[in-house]
Amino acid sequence: MPLSKGRTPVRQATRLFRGARKRAQARDYCGALATIDRAISLAPSAALFDYRGALLCLVGKVQEALESFAQALSLATCSKHQAEIYFHRGLLYGREQLYDQALADMAQARQLSPANTTYGAAMASVEIEKRRALCENPVPVCP
Repeated sequence: MPLSKGRTPVRQATRLFRGARKRAQARDYCGALATIDRAISLAPSAALFDYRGALLCLVGKVQEALESFAQALSLATCSKHQAEIYFHRGLLYGREQLYDQALADMAQARQLSPANTTYGAAMASVEIEKRRALCENPVPVCP
């Protein structure tokens, strides 16, 4: 896709990112994904891959979402952004009932950004959900 006149790839990607967010707010997740993929092709960044991961979660593409979060983590240079990405990936793991992975990612987020109380609260919720799941599906004990 050619760049708009007078736009750098980063500025064009930023404009596309805003468009993807508008599409997502309108629940056009497939359109948002196509738009964010165009933005990534112009100027890959941690923020774009993180948002792509979140969109992929919304459409049920778990493996692709995990890959996008991994790419975001490889590009993130700021601990605050790394914490956000670990948190988002932890939410996905929690939703998939992969509680140990969820707790590990949320603990990493909390370590990277200890002032953000959301991460600790989310960890507590995952712990509760993990205990509930164990009660509902106890591990069989060998005689």
